[in-house]
Amino acid sequence: GTWIASKDLFKNFPARKNFLKSDRYEGGLIKKCIMDFALYYFNKSFYLSSGRNSILAYPAQTTQEERIEQIFGKDFLKNSLHIKGDFKGIDYNIYLGEPTWDKHDSIGQHIYVNGRYVKITGFRNMAKASFSGLSKSTPSFICYLNVPFQDVNCNVHPNKKEVRLKYE
Repeated sequence: GTWIASKDLFKNFPARKNFLKSDRYEGGLIKKCIMDFALYYFNKSFYLSSGRNSILAYPAQTTQEERIEQIFGKDFLKNSLHIKGDFKGIDYNIYLGEPTWDKHDSIGQHIYVNGRYVKITGFRNMAKASFSGLSKSTPSFICYLNVPFQDVNCNVHPNKKEVRLKYE
């Protein structure tokens, strides 16, 4: 397996430490990053600890559904619409939560294109617009897309987290 440890990150660059927010906020970003990896790589184990304290534990699972249940609970899967299919060469597997699972921001939205966690602004806006009469919050969903590489534009943002699709 692979172990990643961080220690004395700002030893040689103490000025960069000033750009950090609170420990709680930065810890939340790390937890979200691990959750995003764990949702796609369901057959791998993920653990997060700080010192001797265990923060997250996602043992390997055999299916994506088991991983989703492990992270969000049985209620999310029971109360979500599962959509699976193919459109113009794009394979999609989507779990769309009911409005009771909605969040006030995009934290409940997970999009994976060809195995990579990304943001697709148009997709998020479309999901929010489709729920506009049902909820004032942002819909929660997990979306797995397999898209032909020529139909994905990864050069939208320097950190490559945001992409555009040819058939968005």
